Amino acid sequence: MKPLPLKDRTLTKNETLQLRVSSEQKELIERAAALTGLTISSYMLSRTLPAAEQDVVQHERIVLSDRDWTLFLNAVESSPAPNAALKKANLSFRKKYGSR
Repeated sequence: MKPLPLKDRTLTKNETLQLRVSSEQKELIERAAALTGLTISSYMLSRTLPAAEQDVVQHERIVLSDRDWTLFLNAVESSPAPNAALKKANLSFRKKYGSR
């Protein structure tokens, strides 16, 4: 197993996570960390961060079929001209928050 990238090792770490485990679970984690040459913290991070990133991506990514992607692109590319209500809302927004 490769160690964490240098960028991850040089970050200031000022947060703590606590995890309650059984004696057997702790022994297994300690053994795995030792076998890979990592500290328990580094081992836990190297195993959990990729899984956490994958979970976030799976929940935040929208996957469309080819048909739905085409429909979406067509809607974006041929959107109707703004109506009076949208123009009024835009003007109100710009007055309140400025141009963006």
